[in-house]
Amino acid sequence: MRLLSTALITAGLLASWQPALAANTPLSTILETVAEKYPGTLTEAELDKNTWEIKSCDAQSCVKAYVNPTSGEIRSTKKIDYVDLPSKDAEPLLSIVKRIEAAQVGEIIDIEFNRGQWEIELRLEQAPRP
Repeated sequence: MRLLSTALITAGLLASWQPALAANTPLSTILETVAEKYPGTLTEAELDKNTWEIKSCDAQSCVKAYVNPTSGEIRSTKKIDYVDLPSKDAEPLLSIVKRIEAAQVGEIIDIEFNRGQWEIELRLEQAPRP
C-alpha cells in the first residue's frame, strides 16, 4: 500500500477536551480552498486550538493560512520561512488526505512533511466499553 510506504502514520486517542471533528468541513475541501488561493506545494495541515493551520509554498515563498474548521473560511494568513518540500515524486498531501478520508480509518489532526516522509496523526474513535 503506497500510503504506508510514503508516510509514517502516528495514530492515537486524543484527550477528551479535543473537540469532535464530525461537524467540520472535510480537510480535503479545506486544502483545495487553500491551494486555490495560494498555489504551490501543500506541506502541512495541523488542527490547533480549533483552527486549521495550512502551509503552502511556491518557488519564492511560503504562507500559513488559518482556516475555520467548521465553515472552511480562511480567517487570516501570514508569510513564513521556507520549509522542507516533498520531492517531486512524493505523493501530494491532498492525495494522501483524500485516501485517508475515503478509508475512514480516523480523522487527521496533523499531517506534515518532515525529514523526507509524511507524518500523519489521526484521531481514532474510542470503542465502546462493554
